[in-house]
Amino acid sequence: MIHAFAELPNEKIVIAGTGSQLEEYKKIATNNMKFVGFLDRNELIKYLLDAKAIIVPSQCYETFGMIIVEAYAAHKPVIVGNIGNIASLVENGLTGLYFEYNCAKSLKNTIRKFENMNTKEMEVNAYKKYKTEFTNEINYSILRLIYNVVKNK
Repeated sequence: MIHAFAELPNEKIVIAGTGSQLEEYKKIATNNMKFVGFLDRNELIKYLLDAKAIIVPSQCYETFGMIIVEAYAAHKPVIVGNIGNIASLVENGLTGLYFEYNCAKSLKNTIRKFENMNTKEMEVNAYKKYKTEFTNEINYSILRLIYNVVKNK
């Protein structure tokens, strides 16, 4: 992501979070990148609401990408590497876009594509996906079903 945005000087990105490579990333960052570190829930929501899209450049097979659900709840499309469960949460072209995992050039091209799209429908689709698959009520119902199946075995 850092390398992709270094080649997109007219695009701005806010990078939230911490990690062992943070200082290394800051050293190679360009002026269009802002690092905000760890954000509490309220701060994160403010940034989500202000964003055009959320980019999830994860390079591992995460079990669940909670930030994707949070983005959908904020009506935001998601740009993700096509890897593991993260990709399974995004419907390419409907709720967000895929880029080739671990490829700065692909991410750069996907960001350019996104910037030239009318993304209003993606925003609507993202929120619909949240409302139909990820609300507290839906997850509670699913959890109850799981416990009932296990209990009845």
